[in-house]
Order: sequence, then C-alpha cells, then structure tokens
Amino acid sequence: MLRRQTMKTPLTFPLLLLLVANIPGLFLAIDKGTVAREMLIWGAWDVLFLAIISDIRAVTTERLILVLCVSGAIVAAFATIKTSSQTQQAFDAAGQITNRASGGFSSPVALGLFIAVILPLQLVLAFRGRTALLRAVGIAGVAFGLAALALALTRGAFLSVGIAFAWLIVCYRPLRKPALGLLVALVVCILSGFNPAPSILNVPLLLQRITSINSQTNSAELRLALWAASPRMLENNLPFGIGAKNFPNQSPYYGLVFDGDTAASNAHDTFLAVAVELGIPGVIGLLWLIIAVGRALSSSLLALGEPEHSIALALTAVFLALLVDGITDYAPADDAVWLTVMMMFALIGRIYIQAQHGCSDEPPRREILV
Repeated sequence: MLRRQTMKTPLTFPLLLLLVANIPGLFLAIDKGTVAREMLIWGAWDVLFLAIISDIRAVTTERLILVLCVSGAIVAAFATIKTSSQTQQAFDAAGQITNRASGGFSSPVALGLFIAVILPLQLVLAFRGRTALLRAVGIAGVAFGLAALALALTRGAFLSVGIAFAWLIVCYRPLRKPALGLLVALVVCILSGFNPAPSILNVPLLLQRITSINSQTNSAELRLALWAASPRMLENNLPFGIGAKNFPNQSPYYGLVFDGDTAASNAHDTFLAVAVELGIPGVIGLLWLIIAVGRALSSSLLALGEPEHSIALALTAVFLALLVDGITDYAPADDAVWLTVMMMFALIGRIYIQAQHGCSDEPPRREILV
C-alpha cells in the first residue's frame, strides 16, 4: 500500500513529464545523440528518485542527509584547498575572475549552486546532530562551503545562499543567535580590516565581485543578449523546442558567439532554458514541478514534528535557493548538480509521505538528528 502511495507524491508526475518532454528532440534536434544521452541521464535520475521514495524504511531520511552533508563537505574542502594557494585577479570590472574554484564541477557556477543547496542541510545537522561528532560534521560542512563559495565568486550563488539563510534565520529559532553573532563579527572584521583567512577571503575582490552585478561588464551583456535571443529561438522552434543541450548548435544563428568562436551553452535562466530546449511540454512540466514542490513543503511544514520539521525548513531553504539561482543560471546544465537537485526532490517527497500518511521512516536504529 505504501509503495502505491509514494507514486502519488506531487513531484512524481511533473518530473516524469520533464523526461517525456525530451522525446520530440530525438526527431527534431540538430544533435539527436546529445538528446538521447540526456534522456538516459534524466531517466536514471528519475529512477533514483522513485527508488528513494518507494520504500522510506529502507534507508532513513536522516542518513541520506548525512551522506549529502559529508559529500558536500568533501567537495567544498577539495575546492578550497586546491584554489586557496592560487592568486585570483579581476578583469572587466570584476565581471571575470581568474582561478575561481570549481571543485571538480564543470564550472564555478555549478560549484556555487551545489554549495547553495547543501548548506541548509548542513546547518540543520550542525544544530540538530545527536552527537558532538555529527554536529562537528555539519559545522565543518558549513565552514568549507562558505570558504569554497568565497573562492568560486559566483554571484548567483551569493544571492541564493543569502535568501536561504534569511529564510532560516526568520523561521529557524536555533540559528538566530549564532547568525547575529556572526553578523557582529563580520562587521568588526570589516571595520577593523582584520582578515582571519587571507588565503581564502579576499575582501576587496569579494566586494568588487558583488558590486559588479550592477556594472556594464561583458558577462552582464552576455546574459542580456542570451535573455533577448532565447524567446526568438523558442518562437522559431515551437511547440517542442530545440532539444536538450542543443543550445550551442542553435546559438550561432542568433549571434550568440563569444570569446572569438565559443557558442553560448545555455540561456542562463532556468525558465528560458527549459522553454527553449523542451518547448511547451517542458514549460508545463517546470511550472507543475514548482507548484508541486511548494505544495509538498507547505503541507509538510504544517504537519511534521521534530526532527522532520527542521528538515522541511532546510528543504524549503533549498527550494528558495534553486528558485533564485534559476533567474541567472540553469541547474541541469551540469549533470552532477542536477543529480544533487533530484536528491533534494526525493527528500521532499519522503517528508511529504511522512506528513500525509503518518508513517515513520525510522527503523530501530540509532538516530542522526535530535
């Protein structure tokens, strides 16, 4: 009975629709092989999603969170160690920075989004971990994540993390006093000029990067050009779009070639990217998914006790971070990041099942969270 109920999570069918929306690209896209590859990858992630929610007693939600938090800490630590010894320099009014951290991902943008969606869970582990060791893992994950973010210098991730933290500070009482203390310490460091980690935190460069959002940089002009051309690309390829990951094959026809001969890889906006690549079915699937996630989280926040309520708060922060980052970037552009996002969707599905059906996912074993 429980297995049939899991198929009724609000997220299941919109995710399947996004997968099905790739099918027309197998016949219409310029690069049909890329579409087939993306369908296989997205299909594998959908199978993983269904596997995670199909039996919520097989592996506890808390242990999945622990795995994600540890993985995030390792990736962030690797990015920090690798990049902290390198000199970063700004060009184009800080629109371009050399030696930005990427942590093994395809770009610093992907690393920034990965950190943004992992940090809220690490914060919950830091405050709700049952043992000192588990809380230390959460704290280390947050510390390395913020350090890697400072070295990645991804503006969209800065905004996403800021929105996620703001939500948690307002709604998650245990975080309020530490956040106030951190803010006071940050103000003191800025006013005094004291830098506790000079090899990681380059304050002038960081401030220059943040203020470059309003500057007329080449990167800003690139995004504006992408956002202006993408609706025309969609209009010329209605109703099914150009096919997954086929943006570089179409962008030269719209003058979207930069740095000499490099074609733009995606629309740098989740809604536009999905619309251009997957057409009207993709737009329907994306909007349905956003509504479904909002529905699942809102019902879970109202129905769950601790520690599941704290998990739901953290996943809401993850969802807000994704929405904000989606304004300037496209999560599925990096398959590893999209896998992480799908894991978050699976966690949302699991807590929704617990909230709706009153079932516990905890077998008789030692718990992770208080």
